[in-house]
Amino acid sequence: MKRFLLKGLLAAFVLVGTAEAAARWALPALFGRGLQDLEDFYQPEERIAARGPITHLAVGTSQVGAAVDPDTLQALLRAAAPEGTPIRVVNAAKGYSTQMQHYLGVRNLIARYPASMEGVVVFLEAPEGVADYQTPEDHWTHEKWPSLLGPLLRTSDLPRFYLQSSNTLSDKVRVTAAHFLHAGRYLRHVRNRIEGAVNGWLTPPRPERAEVDLTTRAGIRTDAAGVAAAREQAVREADLRRAAALAAGDALDWDRSVAAQTVRLVRAHGGEVVFFMTPQSPVMQSRWGEEMRVQRRTFEAWTRANGIPVLQPQPFEYGAEDFPDNLHLRKSRSGEYTARLAEAYLAWERSRGGGRFQ
Repeated sequence: MKRFLLKGLLAAFVLVGTAEAAARWALPALFGRGLQDLEDFYQPEERIAARGPITHLAVGTSQVGAAVDPDTLQALLRAAAPEGTPIRVVNAAKGYSTQMQHYLGVRNLIARYPASMEGVVVFLEAPEGVADYQTPEDHWTHEKWPSLLGPLLRTSDLPRFYLQSSNTLSDKVRVTAAHFLHAGRYLRHVRNRIEGAVNGWLTPPRPERAEVDLTTRAGIRTDAAGVAAAREQAVREADLRRAAALAAGDALDWDRSVAAQTVRLVRAHGGEVVFFMTPQSPVMQSRWGEEMRVQRRTFEAWTRANGIPVLQPQPFEYGAEDFPDNLHLRKSRSGEYTARLAEAYLAWERSRGGGRFQ
């Protein structure tokens, strides 16, 4: 019996070791950085920080990825800055990401590349002028993609994640596997690609569909199935956020929020956090009942007390037709929105004096 167990353990060890070796060395060679960046989604930012400073960093969900065009924002800020002032704008938004994941991502960037992140301005999304209220006791991951958290954690973070977060045991197991094992992150993507290739061989080609007016930035899907899934997600997200606001009521301690942790982290490194209003589809706006208005009042009081700006990019008129999937601003309007965001940000910078835009 003992020998049988030892053989079983040895076989499991060999299997896991082979899968891990393939994930670490063979898969990147076959599929390139794109596969790695799917899961290690702060890797592109780390590569940029390794080469030089990041002066402005937009973080948040895929709605930020759709709305904020980093190239446009970078060009406008460079034009407004004194000649020779380094300006590097990065959009680190990611679909199915959470505030805690972005807090950890920014923390890691500051710890690994302190000189590159000195004085960074972090843009945090505040739909309809208020950030989502999340604390370390809430979920650290989105239910759709728990493994995104794994690469962002330090091993020393795991006890707090296990004991503090409200994630399910299943999520915690998946995050732990993704933290320690590359195979826990990448192999499912390889399987999906193989299945897609096989299905493509077996299924007759379908007529080409019209191109949808959406960016692929932040992992946004532009295929018909992806657009349909996003439409369903928009309704679900609106319901969930309103329910969360209702549960919290007016007993919101923003100093305990993940947003406040991010503000303290960035300010401690000489930087600043600015919240900004993101365009919301009518479906997402439907969640703004009295519960959300209470949340807005407490948020506004907290930002005023702490001297944190909430930017309102205006004028920017939009309607339901500007959200092809009910969730993301159409690609053809992101440049216009980003220009209004740049104007609001520069007006704030000039009002406080000093900084890069004297």
